[in-house]
Order: sequence, then C-alpha cells, then structure tokens
Amino acid sequence: PSDFGHVLGVTLRVLRRRKAPWLLCVDNADSAMVLRAVAESLRRRREWAAGGGRVLFTSRCRDDSVWHDFGVTADVDNPSTLNNGNRHAPAPPALLELAPLSTHHAENLLVRRKHGWWATDHPDSAVAARIAELPPDEASALRVLAGTTAEHSLGGLPLALEAAGAHMASKRLSFAAYLDRFEQVYRSHSVTRLLPPTGAFDPSEKPLDH
Repeated sequence: PSDFGHVLGVTLRVLRRRKAPWLLCVDNADSAMVLRAVAESLRRRREWAAGGGRVLFTSRCRDDSVWHDFGVTADVDNPSTLNNGNRHAPAPPALLELAPLSTHHAENLLVRRKHGWWATDHPDSAVAARIAELPPDEASALRVLAGTTAEHSLGGLPLALEAAGAHMASKRLSFAAYLDRFEQVYRSHSVTRLLPPTGAFDPSEKPLDH
C-alpha cells in the first residue's frame, strides 16, 4: 500500500508539470487499507490538490471514513454543494455512486457487443428489433444474463457484460449456449474461464456480425 501511494504521488508530480488538462484513473481501488495508505501518502506530500487535472478512483469500498480521509465532503448529486456554487472554482473531492445498468440497457450492450454493432451504425431501434426477433430460448437467456437478480445474471455490471459479449462474439456462441456454460462454470467456481484472456481482443476492433 505505501509503495502504491508513493508511485501515485510521483505520478501526480509529473502530471502537475503538464500545461494541458489531464485525467488519472485508478481502477478497482477496493481495499480500504490501500486507500487509507494512499490518502495518507498524498496528504503528507500535499499532492492531492494537483492543479490542471483530476484523479478518478473506481471502487466498491463503502466505508465513508475512508473517503473522508481524501477530504470528501460534497454530494455530487447536489451541485450546489460543489465549489460553493462556483462552477469555475476547482472541484473538491466528491463521491458519485453508480447503479448497475438496467435490464434494458444491459440487453442493448450485450447484443451490440455480440454482433459488433456500434451506435453510429445501428440505432437502438435496430437493437430492439433484433431482440424482438430472438427465439424464445434466446430471449429468455438474454433476460437472465442482462438482469440483476437471477443467480446467473451478470449483475448489470458494464465490464462483465462487455467481457461476456466479447466472449460470445469470439466463440460464436448464442445467448442460450453462453448461459448454459456460465451456469456450469459458475457451479465449478471457475468463472474466469468464460472471460477472454488479457490482450485476446481489441475493444476498438469490431467483431464479426453473426
């Protein structure tokens, strides 16, 4: 944890020398211990308020005391609490809680990723039409995968939905076939077998339409 805080501090010092605006993302920062060490490291070096840019943490940590260590006092759902209403002032640290995708949007993402459909090529109406044409077993499997309550759903998590869609595209699997494999692998506690290996696909590359 202390090493990570040091690396982050050095990174921020380098970024502060840039004239152009920047954004530093720290993904999957779920450990309260690591987060507290980072907050303490930044506080000692006074590097948290790095001008010209922003630091974004993504985390499942729900311990308010951890985020208090970063100086989080504002509610992003209430814009009047940010900068005392002055939108030109530097924004203080703030929390934004993101809910899972709705079943509708999760279905949309799965279909798009499976078929390599981007918004510029296929509007939402085309995706809805494709879903309406699915056979009953395919439509049922899609609803389960895209839901947030079923045991074998992907929980409405964008990254899980993206990975599942990419796997279906690369293996040419139907929704029903993927769900069947997911249930088998879920029972064996080897969920990573259904995720493509690191570097196996380029998110910018459109998969084949099938």
